[in-house]
Amino acid sequence: MKQTVLCGILLWACHTATLLAQDDEFVSPRFRNNLPTATPPPPPAVLTPTTNTPTSDKPATEIGDKDNATAKSDKGDKGDKGNKGEKSAPNPYDKVKVVEKAVPVYTFNSERRYTVIHELDGEQFVPAQYQSGNNDVSPLYPGDVNIRIGAQIVTFEGVKNLDEFQILSKFTDRIGYIYELMDKKGQPARFKVVLDQDKYVNLLYFFSKVLGEHTFFLAQKTEQDRAAELTYFTPKNELFVRGYQNLLDVTVHPYTMQRDITTGEKPIVLKATDNIAFGFQENSVATPQGTFSIKKANTFAYMMDGFPSVSSVVEIQTQGKPGKVLIFLNYKQQIEFIEVEKSRYYLMP
Repeated sequence: MKQTVLCGILLWACHTATLLAQDDEFVSPRFRNNLPTATPPPPPAVLTPTTNTPTSDKPATEIGDKDNATAKSDKGDKGDKGNKGEKSAPNPYDKVKVVEKAVPVYTFNSERRYTVIHELDGEQFVPAQYQSGNNDVSPLYPGDVNIRIGAQIVTFEGVKNLDEFQILSKFTDRIGYIYELMDKKGQPARFKVVLDQDKYVNLLYFFSKVLGEHTFFLAQKTEQDRAAELTYFTPKNELFVRGYQNLLDVTVHPYTMQRDITTGEKPIVLKATDNIAFGFQENSVATPQGTFSIKKANTFAYMMDGFPSVSSVVEIQTQGKPGKVLIFLNYKQQIEFIEVEKSRYYLMP
């Protein structure tokens, strides 16, 4: 068994190295003639998001120490209970308030697919492991390193000599997405977001002749964690939806959510204890904002900017607020996301 796992890791490392070694000017010398001498070890022991940040025995690495900023807890909206004179049915979902992560947590490689390059705009990655050049792969504490990809700049926090880089160009490649960068001194660099065949992020790779080679590995969930999620959250490929009739008596537990899409915030990963769910009945729909009576439900062909996979939408018109519950479907008739007022909910990839 151990030999099989080691062989699998070695094959993966060889394949990744081959794909990275596609450029002349921006390729590390060790990728020109040799395979990497170090392969990423298994994920660090502490991968599951935690509410406590380690306070002692922090490993000393060349990565600069950064204070873990504590995000303010968002208490959430209570939701509209309906128009005056119209009483909403009791709903267990609207009693639970979603609390955002209080401390930095790892970005897991299975959190989100990136089907087009512009979906990376505004994303932040918190890696679990780091490798500088040919050195050993080092574990990171959550928040030690933050990588932010903007529309015009890429920013690295917590890595010695890496700071802010201007994006000169970006394009899609067979290994994923590539960014041509320039630092404040006018020196060129290249940044690669390496994807697997399912469009999940495998690793993040930076190289320049001056600043060297830096590789960042995202956290991977254990089989036990993944199995536990599958027993609660609704997988995207579980439901086949052509119209509202396919959702009758179905309960959907979304995996991530955007509380307010008008602010440009990125989806946050939900927990089972958040108890966020949708329930579909013949005459009512239960949402995190409340339970509402249905006036009618229709399906329309629909094209959406920024979401090329969306091909249709189920529009549920409700009595009073929110007025509409929208269920966006892709060409496979799977639910891409559900939208209620300013909030958007995504199923498990």
